[in-house]
Amino acid sequence: MDIPAPLSVCLVSDVGKFNARPLLAEAITLSPLLDLSPEPSSEAIRVVAKPDNVFQIYEPDQEQPLASYKIKGNIAKEVMLLLEHLAAFRNLSRLPAPANDLSGKLKVRFGQLLRPADRRQPPQYEPLVPDEAHGEVALKAGQNLVIVVTNPTERPVYVYVVALNALQRSASRLYPYGDASVRLKPTESVAVGSGPDYLITLDLPPGCRSGLDPMKVFLSHASIDLEVLSIPEFGKPYRVPDDQFGTGSRLDLELRCWLSGQPLPPGTSLPESDLWTLVEQSVRVRAY
Repeated sequence: MDIPAPLSVCLVSDVGKFNARPLLAEAITLSPLLDLSPEPSSEAIRVVAKPDNVFQIYEPDQEQPLASYKIKGNIAKEVMLLLEHLAAFRNLSRLPAPANDLSGKLKVRFGQLLRPADRRQPPQYEPLVPDEAHGEVALKAGQNLVIVVTNPTERPVYVYVVALNALQRSASRLYPYGDASVRLKPTESVAVGSGPDYLITLDLPPGCRSGLDPMKVFLSHASIDLEVLSIPEFGKPYRVPDDQFGTGSRLDLELRCWLSGQPLPPGTSLPESDLWTLVEQSVRVRAY
């Protein structure tokens, strides 16, 4: 399994003397997720030191900062954790589906929920068809999304649904709803977000006319540690996984490799029968 390239970072100072630069540069160099760039480039995140321990983080080629923070504690540690958050989100966003015998065999459909399920009747939903130009499905803000997963194979699979938020650089687990993995038996289906207790209501930030919510549906023969699927909003405390094994399943191990930027531990054995796959769909949310 290939590990993604480290996130390129360039340090820039708007103050006369950047006292924390040597320690921050060392921390970046030691992180498997980060790579220190000597000069700004079209691919490098810029960290700009301002007076009074204020640090601004810029995406490549952007004039407005992604975020601005006044660091009160350990500057090198705190800035490095922010950068590793960005790298982990980027890696999860780019994680590809592996080529294996499970690829393309499970059915995942996206729809607009018209009526939630209740004790007397199943949910009613309308299928969403991806547009030809971008492959997106579209809903209006305030409408509810439903994701229907069917297992036509001869083996049970575990289902995990994650919504990515590119503005917040966050990942939210939509399914399973509780604290335990849920297995889908052969021929069985689950309608995620169909109610009555859990709905997936899509919304937009104030003043925003359109947004894109990428959805990732993971299907695995073996279960994972659910915590690995969540990344909080950028700026809130987050540490990349330091446990490289989790449950020891192939999906759990490979998720941790991508989130931490580290290869599989030496001698790790992955059973050939433990497969996983991934279905991705971007959902366009419009204000009208």
